[in-house]
Amino acid sequence: MNFYYNGVDVLEDTKLNACVMRDRAGGEADGLSAVFADPQGLWAAWKPQRGDQVRLVDGDFDTGVLYVDNPQISGGLLRLDAISVPPSIRRPRTKVWRDVRLSEIVSDMASQAGLGKQTYDIQDYYYTAISQHSETDMAFLARVCLREGYAVKVTDGALVVYSEKQMEAQTPQATVDKTQVAPGFDFDAGTGLLSSAEVRYFNVSESRYISQTVTDPEITGGALRKNEFCSTDGEAQRWAYGYLRAANKTAHTGTIQLLQQSAYAAGSVIDLSGFDEDTNGTWFVWGVDQDAVNARTTLRLRRPLSY
Repeated sequence: MNFYYNGVDVLEDTKLNACVMRDRAGGEADGLSAVFADPQGLWAAWKPQRGDQVRLVDGDFDTGVLYVDNPQISGGLLRLDAISVPPSIRRPRTKVWRDVRLSEIVSDMASQAGLGKQTYDIQDYYYTAISQHSETDMAFLARVCLREGYAVKVTDGALVVYSEKQMEAQTPQATVDKTQVAPGFDFDAGTGLLSSAEVRYFNVSESRYISQTVTDPEITGGALRKNEFCSTDGEAQRWAYGYLRAANKTAHTGTIQLLQQSAYAAGSVIDLSGFDEDTNGTWFVWGVDQDAVNARTTLRLRRPLSY
């Protein structure tokens, strides 16, 4: 195992007491939380700062570059959290985007943060106007993409945007049997679910409401209405489905733990077998936690949606 801090492998001089690495499929930054033994005060001399770069490599698993967010030194220990999102993309900005395509917004924000850009299975939608008011670029882009059913993440120096529906529709890459899973697995029904979502806006020039409502007949839940500027009925319908997906993608979730493996990544699809009938079948891996010290891999799952 190697733990690089600003390019130097610190495990030659200090001991890693605990380390959990988090890989997420969007909605939450990739990152890690680590605790180092520091009885001789080496970390105090090294003066860890927010924004420093770390990287952990453990066999085939590589976190890529992460940015220190909260170093704390006390009682002979260093505790630090690091995330994949650089500080530059977390600064609030105010801007009115006019006559712009989604790809232009992504490119602008990647450039502002010094990141590369990767997109998968997305439509390059055109927007007549979108306002970013005192929002970080990351929060603004996540809000725009949520309405389109897209996910946003930063990984190893790249800003990534992809279609959740298409990613969830992949052929399962592996089958996990109950015999491989540690005791204490958990499967839950979600909360805050929606039966319907509506997006509407009064178009003054046409003296009419642009309004679209979409439903999920398999969900018993609430109804959402969003009053926000939209240009066409098609745009209103897309966004309504985006809001419906955001609420209902956690209708069925699960957590299982395995002996440490590097074969699973957030954004993959697996089949479960050997469980009860309602649990077997296809699941989307939205999160992976790798416990480098205790050699355990935790998979965080949700059922794919068709919209």
